[in-house]
Amino acid sequence: MAAIPARHPLADRPLVPLAELAQDKWITLDEKVAPGHRPFIVQLCRLSGFTPQFGRAAGTIEGMFGRIASGYGVSVAIESSLPQRAPLLRFVPTDCEPIEICAVWHRRDKSVLLKSYLQILHHYLDENRATLLPAIE
Repeated sequence: MAAIPARHPLADRPLVPLAELAQDKWITLDEKVAPGHRPFIVQLCRLSGFTPQFGRAAGTIEGMFGRIASGYGVSVAIESSLPQRAPLLRFVPTDCEPIEICAVWHRRDKSVLLKSYLQILHHYLDENRATLLPAIE
């Protein structure tokens, strides 16, 4: 989903080709918070035929959405990260291919964080099985 300010010229479109955001500044998450987020955005944009120009990175996802809502730029976000209520933002489908997310871990790892993450992942998959099933098969 493209995350764009509600007053953006493309905000009311049913679909936004990523290439139409080529002249916008792109807001990312700080590399310390989300390693690989900026290179991921670069790759998406290059696949759409342009190199993004970046604005200031945000330290949190809420900060990123706040900067976008304030008109400092645009970004992309996965549906599970979207805020429940965001009147100053619009989340518009793009022409990007769906993102595949994988989890790999060592079966002997007894980490409490890993266990918690896997519980969250299983819960998400159970709750969204109907919409995810075509992608899983």
